[in-house]
Amino acid sequence: MNLNKEQKDALAKLIEFVKGNEHDTFILKGYAGTGKTVLVNELLQSPEIKEIPVQLLASTGRAAKILSLKANRAAQTVHSYIYTFVYDEFNEEKKTIKVQFALKELNIDLTDTIYIVDEASMLSNHKDNTMEEGLQFGSGKLLTDFFTFCQGRKVIFVGDPAQLPPINTLFSPALNEEYLQNTFKRKVTSTFLTQVMRYSKTSGIYYNTSRIREQLEKPVKPKYLSIIATQFPDMDVVSLDYMLIENYVNTIKKKGYESAILVAYTNKTCNQLNELVRKKLFTNYQLPQKGDLCIVAKNNYLHGIENGQHIYIQSISEKEERVGQLHFRDIIYYLITPNGIDKSREYCGKVIMEFLLREKPTITHEEEYELYKRFFATIDPEKRKNKQYVIDAFSKDPYIHALRIRYGYAITCHKAQGGEWDTLFLILEKVLFGQTKDNPEFLYRWVYTA
Repeated sequence: MNLNKEQKDALAKLIEFVKGNEHDTFILKGYAGTGKTVLVNELLQSPEIKEIPVQLLASTGRAAKILSLKANRAAQTVHSYIYTFVYDEFNEEKKTIKVQFALKELNIDLTDTIYIVDEASMLSNHKDNTMEEGLQFGSGKLLTDFFTFCQGRKVIFVGDPAQLPPINTLFSPALNEEYLQNTFKRKVTSTFLTQVMRYSKTSGIYYNTSRIREQLEKPVKPKYLSIIATQFPDMDVVSLDYMLIENYVNTIKKKGYESAILVAYTNKTCNQLNELVRKKLFTNYQLPQKGDLCIVAKNNYLHGIENGQHIYIQSISEKEERVGQLHFRDIIYYLITPNGIDKSREYCGKVIMEFLLREKPTITHEEEYELYKRFFATIDPEKRKNKQYVIDAFSKDPYIHALRIRYGYAITCHKAQGGEWDTLFLILEKVLFGQTKDNPEFLYRWVYTA
């Protein structure tokens, strides 16, 4: 691989970090298309790291899949690597539920293991609000738990500082040297790639992302965002929604689901777009069909499927089962990868219809409680005292671990972050500009990320 001077210098710094003892954390920052993953591959193939154990991680399931394909070795999400299900609490009198994924007590990796974490801009240290929903991951602070798990081992964070930060966070803590030094007492070094190699300098993507980055670097951001599209062959403007949908549907019919994606700002618009797409694809669009594209909206530990994973429905039962107020159908499905529908492994399980079909992807506390009530009713009271027995039974329960999916033709930018498609159909909603008029930086980062 021919590296440019900037990449060669960055690789030299990475190798120096791997060999030395002065630092324990390296931040490889770089704009989109500057060759961050190329450098990771070069590092993995270098003689200096051949004998050193390396674990590839990513902030999301989609990012882990892409990293795994590009690096030609296994990659996992940070969540799946550092947490393990320990127990759940179910109080029938108070109608309370608590599902707990604890930080693994023992890190069995060799002490010289290096963790390389891709798409690190999405790693948060903000208290996770899932704790309020009865679901707890460790302390609720992902970065805090990650460094506790690392126990001093070396870490390389890889990410784009111009992209959207984690939800409810003003900046990306994993890409901030000062934050890591002050909060975790890490000894941090870094490098920054700025020379874009993936896109032609005459492309619309190159021109517009470069302009947006320039605006982000200014202390005062321009109030109005402008995107130049009409003069570039790789960009087009469609003024009518139905034309956008037509173009998207034609693209996925010709090139496959993995080739294109619709991205919008709000879940409401995504719902509307998904319905319009499905009206063109299916006669009976009111219910999920064979051939539907869906996206997993919550990690599923029975299936080993991560939040954000696209799936292809191979078949879905007409018969519904009811547990409490929820309805379930059996499905057979395949995973969607950047290379297409992966038919090497067939998955089967149950899907919660309410989660899929409601306007908002939610299940009420009462509905969740009924699932647990059914589960514990199947366990002998004496066996409930055996925590390991309960854990084993819980981890296999098909109703508690039924898939929580949504239609996946149109998704939000946060959901799409870390993914790659040949063609992006971007919907710039009016509400995006209205809600960000007092925070133009978010608007610039949102459009840049898309």
